[in-house]
Amino acid sequence: MSKKVNQSFGVVVLLFVAAFLGILVYNDHKETQKQKKQEESDKLVFQLDQKLDPTKEKQRKKLIQEVSAIEMFNGSQPKGKQTLRIERDKRNHWLIVQPVKTPADKTEVGYVLRDLLQVKGDKDTSISWKKGEKAPTKKLKEFGLETPKYKLTFTFRKTNYSVWLGIKNSFSQKHYAWIKGQRKIVLADTSLFTVMSKKLFDLRNKNIFTRNTKAIKALTITRKNDVLVLAREKVKLFAPIVKLGKAHKHDHGHGHKGHDHKDHKGHDHKGHDHKGHGHAHHGHSHAPKRLVHTETRWTMLQPVRAAASESQVNGLLSSLKYLRATKFVSEDAKKDAKKFGLDKPRVIIEVTMRNKKKMVLNISSKKVKGKEVLYAASGAGGPIGVISKYIMTDLEKDAEKYRNRKVVQFKMQHAFSLRFGKGDKLFSVVKLVGKNKGWRIFDPSPRRAKKEKVENLLNQLLALKAVNFVKENASAADLKTFGLDKPSRTYHVYGRNTRRLVSSVLVGKKAKNGNFYVTNHEKKQVMEVKAKDVGKLFTESWQVLPKGKPPKRKAPQRRAAPKERKAPASRPAAPRKVVGPRVPAPAPRKAAPAPAPRKAAPAPRKAAPVSQPAKRK
Repeated sequence: MSKKVNQSFGVVVLLFVAAFLGILVYNDHKETQKQKKQEESDKLVFQLDQKLDPTKEKQRKKLIQEVSAIEMFNGSQPKGKQTLRIERDKRNHWLIVQPVKTPADKTEVGYVLRDLLQVKGDKDTSISWKKGEKAPTKKLKEFGLETPKYKLTFTFRKTNYSVWLGIKNSFSQKHYAWIKGQRKIVLADTSLFTVMSKKLFDLRNKNIFTRNTKAIKALTITRKNDVLVLAREKVKLFAPIVKLGKAHKHDHGHGHKGHDHKDHKGHDHKGHDHKGHGHAHHGHSHAPKRLVHTETRWTMLQPVRAAASESQVNGLLSSLKYLRATKFVSEDAKKDAKKFGLDKPRVIIEVTMRNKKKMVLNISSKKVKGKEVLYAASGAGGPIGVISKYIMTDLEKDAEKYRNRKVVQFKMQHAFSLRFGKGDKLFSVVKLVGKNKGWRIFDPSPRRAKKEKVENLLNQLLALKAVNFVKENASAADLKTFGLDKPSRTYHVYGRNTRRLVSSVLVGKKAKNGNFYVTNHEKKQVMEVKAKDVGKLFTESWQVLPKGKPPKRKAPQRRAAPKERKAPASRPAAPRKVVGPRVPAPAPRKAAPAPAPRKAAPAPRKAAPVSQPAKRK
């Protein structure tokens, strides 16, 4: 018993010793990490706040937020541009106030402060002095710190911090730096030289156009041969969503009965019996409330009024948004406009913002040493910058390229009914909701249609693009000319309210080039669409069925040939012909002479007068 107790006691002692050693190791490791962290912190050239670590992003941002000004001296720049001063204004924006007044690039200023606060330096013990002593002039001169080429001062919490940068150490490739107010010279990281050698162009805002392109309401581009006007407009959607009262219930759970559709007239369901359709109206008897939905889209107002291509307009705005100057040649556009051809600009861009504020950008081109150079400046004046040529691809693009070439525009979620077919033979496909949700086709009895096939047809309609615009503001006579008064194919899309037409595609005659003439529900434009795209559109009801197959054509029935009568058995067989030598065919007889024409019969004699009986005396 005592032996077991001793063993247990020994195990407990060993565990205690192991735990104690583990705690010692952990504390030692923690202390070592703390020392390393302190050593790294001591290497920082600027130690602004002991509680905030500039190597950590969130804490560094707090430090940067309290920097109110930066002043840099660059001796390599020409006189008048050596001192660069940046200040933070009341709106928290960085502005360059010296040598010129212009907005600063906040991103570049942020990079400067980020690198500046994280600069580390190695203390050179041979270059230090005691408290109360002056800085050794000889050493400062030796390391280029007596009259340094680069100086930087920044204001943090209303206190100025300065650093001078000297020559490069040939061994470590680091620069000698002296932090004013400290009694030491350090070898600073190369990142400090990168920061302090920044020029005016590096830190100024190089954007030529507004970056807030989402707030643009209208855009006018004046070119050499035409004027392109684009504007955001609210477009009414044709498919309203029906909003019911609190007491209304709609449960579309069964098939429609008595579907007799009228074409072209708002999809009037004459005889549309909702028996079994699940419509239960309780409470109020008033009609459901219709909500008209609108959407903001780009519209071309000039040279023609038409829907604009969203992708093309957005591409243009993106090019303008990221248009940046590669060089600034003047700070006064009004004074030097003629010198750089801006008195007669090649392109004028006028922008109207949502707040009705207007901005103008002028772009000119001139030959410099045999090469074309583009200059840009605001119509209100300011700096003149050199820009890249790529922007002219968008600005001088043919106006037709900015047109929306889609034949129809609607949203899939707004399509609840579809009428399609060839000529006058149209089929109806209806989307049901509720218990028996899904698509049904009526031809004429209701049958289940495959969702993927119906949606494929709708997507094919949305994918139709005009290869050419044949007629604008087409009249009834024009529609008849192109075979659109009696279309060869018809596609009508309806919303939840089956009296509301969402969109239509009408296919007319075939053009000489093989394309088809097409129009939409507005019937204002006649367009050409490729034949292969029209060929993808369904025209028969079986094409939307789950296992749709074309109906088999019945072969024409031929009349049976009459049966040959069998000869009677008692009748003797006909004698066989004896085959002998061929007898030459008799020579053809001469044709008998035609009989002479008979003489005409003599004219009939006149009948003798009938003798009358003598009268008695």
